[in-house]
Amino acid sequence: MKILCILILLFFHRIGISQEILFSVPMELIDNKVFIPIAIEGTSRQMKFNFSGPSILHKVGNQLSSDKTKIKATAEAPIIKKNLFNFILAEPKSICEKYSGVIGREILQRNSDVYMLDFDDMFIALVSAEYDADDLIKSGYKEMPSIFYQDKIEIIASINWTDYRFKFDTQFRGTFVHSPDKKLAASKEYAIKFFSLNENKVEIPTAFVIYPFTKFYFNKTGYSSALRLDNSSENRVGIGFIKGFNWIIDLKKKKLFYRKNLQAIDSNIVENKFKTTIINNKIVISQIPQTEKNYNIGDVIATVSNIDVNDSNICEVQNLLKSDADFAKLEITVVK
Repeated sequence: MKILCILILLFFHRIGISQEILFSVPMELIDNKVFIPIAIEGTSRQMKFNFSGPSILHKVGNQLSSDKTKIKATAEAPIIKKNLFNFILAEPKSICEKYSGVIGREILQRNSDVYMLDFDDMFIALVSAEYDADDLIKSGYKEMPSIFYQDKIEIIASINWTDYRFKFDTQFRGTFVHSPDKKLAASKEYAIKFFSLNENKVEIPTAFVIYPFTKFYFNKTGYSSALRLDNSSENRVGIGFIKGFNWIIDLKKKKLFYRKNLQAIDSNIVENKFKTTIINNKIVISQIPQTEKNYNIGDVIATVSNIDVNDSNICEVQNLLKSDADFAKLEITVVK
């Protein structure tokens, strides 16, 4: 009987907004990255989407060689009317990246006013601008404390009885990142320190600390997630937290609604103890625990389990390293 009641409740939660949905496209969640299919110049591509950033198109073939060159290209999908949009033309961050770019704030805002992100049924949808906010509340949604800017959205979370702002970043795989703050460093016994390359991949170690199981409060309800204090990154919240809710994003009225779904929020350490990145077609160690003695930031990985790393297997090896946090088990050798 209890299960039946839950199913009935979920049904009415879903129907509360479903009648307002106009068009939708499927989302794919892989390694805390969200992808949607978009036709660019008539060719279907997998793209990330970001409500707080620019539209980016990865260079292919003989396209312009200079990085961050602005171009115009047509984009089309069930949630995007075919039109000519501005893109930043850029190199993929890695030779192993399989997606083709990012659908950003300008395209989304030009195309519609209201979007829905559903991480239960995995789709992004256009919602009628005539939706009833009272019906949303009745179906379990709450309004998220937020601030809308021209180029980004910030949510406001209360931590240790103090409010903090975080950029709503659907490109970011992690949970919460904030610059170092004494009030946020209240749980030192749980803190785990790391060194990493900075975001420009310059081989200068940058220290940061992760606090797992930090309580974030919205409308007096607390949710446990991981908090990273880091000087090298802007304050933001990523998919590790965002995926735990369904969202209604009203760009015109500047309102953000959320409802807890069946997805788990990343609350433990969302980073591997070790992290690697590809620089100049080589796998480089980009993150280590502060206590690590066998490896250094910037070491180039030469072999994994007695297999030489080369151009033909570099992506396969990189994926293996992403999924396994224990370098000792993999018998890794490096070039200092």
